[in-house]
Amino acid sequence: MQLADLSTADRRDYENLPPALRQLLDAELAAGNEIAAVEHGFPAAPIGASFRLTGPVRSRPRASAGELQFYERNSSQYSGEFTVPPRHFFILEPPREEPWTAPPEPPTAPPPPAPPTRIEQFQASMVMNYERWHDGIGYDLDVLAQMSAAERRVVEADLIQRLRRGGEWRDLEALAAIDTPASRAAIDVARFHSDPEVRAYAIEQALEAKELPAELIESDIIRVIEQAASMSTLTRALSLAESCPTTAVRRAILDRARTGDSTTRVHMAGLLFYLCGKSEEPFDWNHRPFFLRFGDHNDDSDFRAAWRELRTLWEAFEEAQPKP
Repeated sequence: MQLADLSTADRRDYENLPPALRQLLDAELAAGNEIAAVEHGFPAAPIGASFRLTGPVRSRPRASAGELQFYERNSSQYSGEFTVPPRHFFILEPPREEPWTAPPEPPTAPPPPAPPTRIEQFQASMVMNYERWHDGIGYDLDVLAQMSAAERRVVEADLIQRLRRGGEWRDLEALAAIDTPASRAAIDVARFHSDPEVRAYAIEQALEAKELPAELIESDIIRVIEQAASMSTLTRALSLAESCPTTAVRRAILDRARTGDSTTRVHMAGLLFYLCGKSEEPFDWNHRPFFLRFGDHNDDSDFRAAWRELRTLWEAFEEAQPKP
């Protein structure tokens, strides 16, 4: 479709495109390309949008230049990716169509190798690739469940060492599945990990297990809210805040709606709206225009006015709460 075919909402997204991306899109449409869809899912957050084309970019080289950044992708959803900082809006090329070729005749092969052990199968699932990263796929917990106690001890020691060297949330998920005193202790230590996403996942585990006093859980969640920045840590911060919506947690959300980066402010405003009973879900699209007033593309004075409105809503809600 062309610009004239866009809906009113899609037209607003087009008008909000950064100049470099809008020039690229206009050039592609003039060169005969078309818009396949306007989307608000990955890689764009709800604050932005993706314009997916029906064909590859032909009006310019598929390379970064100036403000415009190009990334070669190879997924089932799209291939090339054009964007500009801070990566809220994207021009995407369609998935590549690989030409089919007949498979070669199989050569005479030696006897097949012995099947991998359960430990080797699990270790293979720990090797990260684009699909596992993009889709949030964890390690192979089914293989883990089939292991003997001795095999799980080997894997447990490896996972604990990985966390000490850095690690990620997948290590914690596997340790939670092993569920021994040593694995639970490692998860508890991870509440103070250097990686905010690892910390947030460890706090989620503690919250589900109800192993910590409420005041410790509350302080942990506030720390995650105060340090959330990337979309992955932000998603976990929002989930944790929703599960423990105390007065102090709501106050921390209000503060981050003022002090966070653009994406964080937008999502914190949406969550506080929800926790104060003003919307049906943590990011209610019926109120998206108000949330977007917290984004970087908005006028600073209007952002401050929007935050004051949010603070007034929060103050009224807190005033209405039963006093202890």
